[in-house]
Amino acid sequence: RPNLNLSGYATVNPGGLESIGGSVSYQPTDSLTLSGRVDHNFQTDRTTATGEAVWRVNQNTDLALSASTDSAGDSRVGVGLRIRF
Repeated sequence: RPNLNLSGYATVNPGGLESIGGSVSYQPTDSLTLSGRVDHNFQTDRTTATGEAVWRVNQNTDLALSASTDSAGDSRVGVGLRIRF
């Protein structure tokens, strides 16, 4: 059955609010997980967003696609394969 998880956070230091963020994870089937996260750091004035899709091909193999970008202009895309022995 589908599974949805949401979470959020805020951190405070002696100077005030340091960062806020949240994440979501959705698993529509046992073999597919989609997730995303957004964070903003007030100290660096930087916002970062990430996303990932993981497909469990079989009991021992996962295939993943991920992407991230931030307000400073850094962006990345990745593809991964995990094999369990």
